[in-house]
Amino acid sequence: PFKDMGAGKRQKLLILMTDGQNTRSQIVSNHNGDDALAADTLTQSLCTNIKASGIDIATVSYSNNGSSPANSTMLSNCASSSTMYFNASNANDLENAFLDATNQGSDIRLIR
Repeated sequence: PFKDMGAGKRQKLLILMTDGQNTRSQIVSNHNGDDALAADTLTQSLCTNIKASGIDIATVSYSNNGSSPANSTMLSNCASSSTMYFNASNANDLENAFLDATNQGSDIRLIR
């Protein structure tokens, strides 16, 4: 589908949907640790590197119990812009957030 598009017209968009609670941290190559601070640091680093590679990030935080302010801040900072961060507290909000996030992309969408 990108054959007819010049490289400058392509947009890459990652939609990260999560409750924002990093409950597992990396220990060597496994993710069976429980250091939430280390996991948050890794998440922030990954977001920075993804955006630096030219991929836009939309983040959707979903929690029936509400996200903590620290998690909301982390996910908001991970998003490419303030309009690309969404907070959903119920199923209807989640559906709307996903629709709004997908609308941040260009007209052509490939979902795998």
